[in-house]
Amino acid sequence: MSGGEGSSPRSDGLVWASGESARRWLATPRCALCPTHPVFLGNDLFSNQPMCEAVLAGSGYFLFVCKPTSHPLIQEYTSGVDLPSHIICVKRGRESVTHQFRWLNAVPLRDSKDALAVNWLEITIHNPAGEVTYRNSFITDLPVDRDNVAELAACGRARCRVGGDVAIPTPHSAGRAGSPHPVPHGRASLTAAYG
Repeated sequence: MSGGEGSSPRSDGLVWASGESARRWLATPRCALCPTHPVFLGNDLFSNQPMCEAVLAGSGYFLFVCKPTSHPLIQEYTSGVDLPSHIICVKRGRESVTHQFRWLNAVPLRDSKDALAVNWLEITIHNPAGEVTYRNSFITDLPVDRDNVAELAACGRARCRVGGDVAIPTPHSAGRAGSPHPVPHGRASLTAAYG
Protein backbone atom coordinates (compact mmCIF):
# COMPACT_ATOMS: atom_id res chain seq x y z
CA MET A 1 0.00 0.00 0.00
CA SER A 2 1.49 3.30 -0.95
CA GLY A 3 1.47 6.31 1.30
CA GLY A 4 -1.20 8.87 0.61
CA GLU A 5 -2.14 12.20 2.04
CA GLY A 6 -0.85 12.43 5.60
CA SER A 7 0.60 8.95 5.59
CA SER A 8 4.04 7.39 5.65
CA PRO A 9 4.87 3.85 4.51
CA ARG A 10 6.00 1.32 7.09
CA SER A 11 8.13 -1.78 6.74
CA ASP A 12 5.18 -4.14 7.31
CA GLY A 13 3.10 -2.66 4.47
CA LEU A 14 0.76 -0.68 6.72
CA VAL A 15 0.64 3.09 6.63
CA TRP A 16 0.18 5.75 9.23
CA ALA A 17 -3.48 6.43 8.72
CA SER A 18 -4.85 9.93 8.76
CA GLY A 19 -7.66 11.60 6.89
CA GLU A 20 -8.33 10.15 3.47
CA SER A 21 -5.82 7.31 3.86
CA ALA A 22 -7.62 6.09 6.99
CA ARG A 23 -10.95 5.99 5.16
CA ARG A 24 -9.32 4.03 2.30
CA TRP A 25 -7.77 1.61 4.78
CA LEU A 26 -11.12 1.03 6.48
CA ALA A 27 -12.74 0.27 3.11
CA THR A 28 -10.20 -2.41 2.11
CA PRO A 29 -10.20 -6.13 2.91
CA ARG A 30 -6.97 -5.39 4.81
CA CYS A 31 -9.17 -4.18 7.67
CA ALA A 32 -9.37 -7.79 8.87
CA LEU A 33 -10.02 -6.72 12.47
CA CYS A 34 -13.51 -5.45 11.63
CA PRO A 35 -15.31 -8.75 12.42
CA THR A 36 -14.19 -8.22 16.02
CA HIS A 37 -15.89 -4.78 16.14
CA PRO A 38 -12.82 -2.78 17.22
CA VAL A 39 -12.93 0.67 18.76
CA PHE A 40 -10.92 3.07 16.63
CA LEU A 41 -9.16 5.86 18.49
CA GLY A 42 -8.06 9.11 16.90
CA ASN A 43 -7.27 12.75 17.30
CA ASP A 44 -9.49 15.70 16.39
CA LEU A 45 -8.68 15.35 12.68
CA PHE A 46 -10.78 12.17 12.68
CA SER A 47 -13.81 13.80 14.34
CA ASN A 48 -15.69 14.39 11.12
CA GLN A 49 -18.73 12.80 9.54
CA PRO A 50 -16.98 10.98 6.64
CA MET A 51 -14.49 9.32 8.98
CA CYS A 52 -17.11 8.35 11.55
CA GLU A 53 -19.31 6.90 8.79
CA ALA A 54 -16.35 4.92 7.41
CA VAL A 55 -15.71 3.37 10.83
CA LEU A 56 -19.40 2.50 11.25
CA ALA A 57 -19.56 1.02 7.74
CA GLY A 58 -16.67 -1.26 8.71
CA SER A 59 -18.58 -2.58 11.76
CA GLY A 60 -16.34 -0.71 14.17
CA TYR A 61 -16.83 1.85 16.89
CA PHE A 62 -15.04 5.17 17.29
CA LEU A 63 -13.70 7.30 20.12
CA PHE A 64 -12.16 10.48 18.73
CA VAL A 65 -10.87 13.64 20.37
CA CYS A 66 -13.32 16.51 19.87
CA LYS A 67 -11.82 19.98 20.29
CA PRO A 68 -14.37 22.68 21.11
CA THR A 69 -12.83 25.01 18.52
CA SER A 70 -13.30 22.41 15.77
CA HIS A 71 -16.90 21.58 16.69
CA PRO A 72 -18.81 24.79 17.47
CA LEU A 73 -22.20 23.09 17.13
CA ILE A 74 -21.36 20.51 19.79
CA GLN A 75 -19.98 23.32 21.96
CA GLU A 76 -23.27 25.18 21.52
CA TYR A 77 -25.25 22.09 22.60
CA THR A 78 -23.11 21.57 25.71
CA SER A 79 -22.87 25.21 26.82
CA GLY A 80 -25.33 26.59 29.35
CA VAL A 81 -26.98 23.22 29.93
CA ASP A 82 -26.99 21.22 33.15
CA LEU A 83 -25.19 18.10 31.89
CA PRO A 84 -24.98 14.77 33.69
CA SER A 85 -21.72 14.60 35.62
CA HIS A 86 -19.68 12.19 37.67
CA ILE A 87 -16.77 13.02 39.99
CA ILE A 88 -14.16 10.63 41.34
CA CYS A 89 -11.04 11.18 43.44
CA VAL A 90 -7.89 9.45 42.26
CA LYS A 91 -4.92 9.03 44.57
CA ARG A 92 -1.55 9.86 42.98
CA GLY A 93 1.18 9.20 45.50
CA ARG A 94 0.41 11.32 48.55
CA GLU A 95 -1.99 13.62 46.71
CA SER A 96 -5.47 13.08 45.37
CA VAL A 97 -6.67 14.60 42.14
CA THR A 98 -10.28 15.02 41.11
CA HIS A 99 -11.57 13.65 37.81
CA GLN A 100 -14.79 15.33 36.69
CA PHE A 101 -16.73 13.84 33.79
CA ARG A 102 -19.60 15.36 31.82
CA TRP A 103 -21.46 13.85 28.89
CA LEU A 104 -24.33 14.36 26.47
CA ASN A 105 -25.80 11.71 24.18
CA ALA A 106 -27.23 12.11 20.67
CA VAL A 107 -25.56 15.39 19.70
CA PRO A 108 -25.39 16.21 15.96
CA LEU A 109 -21.83 16.10 14.67
CA ARG A 110 -22.41 18.89 12.18
CA ASP A 111 -25.04 21.44 11.24
CA SER A 112 -26.91 19.59 8.48
CA LYS A 113 -30.03 17.48 8.02
CA ASP A 114 -27.98 14.31 7.53
CA ALA A 115 -25.79 14.90 10.61
CA LEU A 116 -24.63 11.83 12.46
CA ALA A 117 -25.75 11.74 16.11
CA VAL A 118 -22.75 11.15 18.37
CA ASN A 119 -22.24 10.91 22.10
CA TRP A 120 -19.97 13.56 23.63
CA LEU A 121 -17.95 13.28 26.83
CA GLU A 122 -15.46 15.48 28.64
CA ILE A 123 -12.88 14.86 31.34
CA THR A 124 -11.42 17.61 33.52
CA ILE A 125 -8.70 16.85 36.06
CA HIS A 126 -8.15 19.19 39.02
CA ASN A 127 -5.09 19.12 41.26
CA PRO A 128 -5.47 19.40 45.07
CA ALA A 129 -5.38 23.21 44.76
CA GLY A 130 -8.40 23.07 42.46
CA GLU A 131 -6.48 24.12 39.33
CA VAL A 132 -7.33 22.43 36.04
CA THR A 133 -4.36 20.29 34.98
CA TYR A 134 -6.03 18.46 32.08
CA ARG A 135 -9.17 18.89 30.00
CA ASN A 136 -10.25 17.05 26.88
CA SER A 137 -13.45 16.04 25.16
CA PHE A 138 -14.30 13.13 22.91
CA ILE A 139 -17.04 11.89 20.60
CA THR A 140 -18.09 8.28 20.28
CA ASP A 141 -20.87 6.10 18.95
CA LEU A 142 -20.74 3.98 22.11
CA PRO A 143 -23.38 4.72 24.76
CA VAL A 144 -22.11 7.04 27.50
CA ASP A 145 -23.45 6.94 31.04
CA ARG A 146 -22.30 7.17 34.63
CA ASP A 147 -21.13 3.55 34.62
CA ASN A 148 -18.74 3.82 31.66
CA VAL A 149 -17.78 7.50 31.24
CA ALA A 150 -14.55 7.14 33.25
CA GLU A 151 -13.48 4.10 31.25
CA LEU A 152 -14.23 5.80 27.91
CA ALA A 153 -12.26 8.88 28.97
CA ALA A 154 -9.33 6.69 30.03
CA CYS A 155 -9.37 4.96 26.64
CA GLY A 156 -9.47 8.31 24.85
CA ARG A 157 -6.56 9.60 26.91
CA ALA A 158 -4.56 6.43 26.29
CA ARG A 159 -4.90 6.70 22.52
CA CYS A 160 -1.52 8.41 22.18
CA ARG A 161 0.14 5.66 24.20
CA VAL A 162 -1.21 2.93 21.93
CA GLY A 163 0.26 4.13 18.66
CA GLY A 164 -0.96 5.83 15.52
CA ASP A 165 -4.18 7.66 15.13
CA VAL A 166 -6.24 4.57 14.37
CA ALA A 167 -4.40 2.37 16.85
CA ILE A 168 -1.87 1.12 14.33
CA PRO A 169 1.33 0.48 16.29
CA THR A 170 4.08 2.99 15.62
CA PRO A 171 7.55 1.89 14.65
CA HIS A 172 10.20 2.23 17.35
CA SER A 173 11.69 5.69 17.17
CA ALA A 174 15.38 6.37 17.45
CA GLY A 175 16.50 6.79 21.01
CA ARG A 176 18.49 5.16 23.73
CA ALA A 177 19.03 1.45 23.34
CA GLY A 178 17.24 -0.50 26.02
CA SER A 179 14.75 2.24 26.81
CA PRO A 180 11.26 0.95 27.57
CA HIS A 181 8.92 0.97 24.61
CA PRO A 182 5.15 1.03 25.18
CA VAL A 183 4.14 -0.62 21.89
CA PRO A 184 4.77 -4.35 21.36
CA HIS A 185 5.85 -5.42 17.88
CA GLY A 186 4.89 -8.41 15.78
CA ARG A 187 1.54 -10.04 15.23
CA ALA A 188 1.88 -12.44 18.19
CA SER A 189 2.64 -9.70 20.70
CA LEU A 190 -0.10 -7.46 19.29
CA THR A 191 -2.65 -10.23 19.68
CA ALA A 192 -1.53 -10.80 23.26
CA ALA A 193 -1.61 -7.10 24.11
CA TYR A 194 -4.71 -5.95 22.24
CA GLY A 195 -6.58 -9.08 21.20
